[in-house]
Amino acid sequence: MVRAVITTTFGDLVEVSGTDATLDAANKAYQDALAARTAYQDEIGTLQPDRDYADISARIRSLQIDPQFGSAATIARLTAERDALVPQIRRMGELDQAVAAAATQRAEAEETAASARRDAAESQSPSTIQDLTVAEESPLGRRLQGVGVAVVAGLVMGIGVLLLPDLFRRRQVPLPTVPRRPTTARSATAVRDAS
Repeated sequence: MVRAVITTTFGDLVEVSGTDATLDAANKAYQDALAARTAYQDEIGTLQPDRDYADISARIRSLQIDPQFGSAATIARLTAERDALVPQIRRMGELDQAVAAAATQRAEAEETAASARRDAAESQSPSTIQDLTVAEESPLGRRLQGVGVAVVAGLVMGIGVLLLPDLFRRRQVPLPTVPRRPTTARSATAVRDAS
């Protein structure tokens, strides 16, 4: 019974589903980046616009070195074609970077998921669970705990016994007395005459 509870608890401690969800998201991001790059290559009609740019630049240089009839018009047309490739090269570079970043994230997610699976498998192995032991609590520990509670309770009661009489004395403050006027002989005579 105890081993079954331990097995379930260790299985819950190692969270695999979160890493699998992260891996799925990384795979989807990678596939989306690849699809975006492929769609752009289809749109522009070339796989590597930077290579096309280099080829056109080489043709322009060769025409400038060995001019032929109509070279100026050809050079102008090739220069326009080459200049049109510049935005395509930039966009392709951005898409290549997006694919590389998605590939890196996917690799990290794969490593994290593999590590979580290894940890989960290790936590479920009989050798890990067998090494765990359940120890009984010693009666001495309970006695020491009881003695500690008794000492604290006794200390609180002792302080109360010492302070309570002092508190009661302070509350029984005598009422202020009104001083009596001294009686003089004249006032005593006036009282006699009035009677």
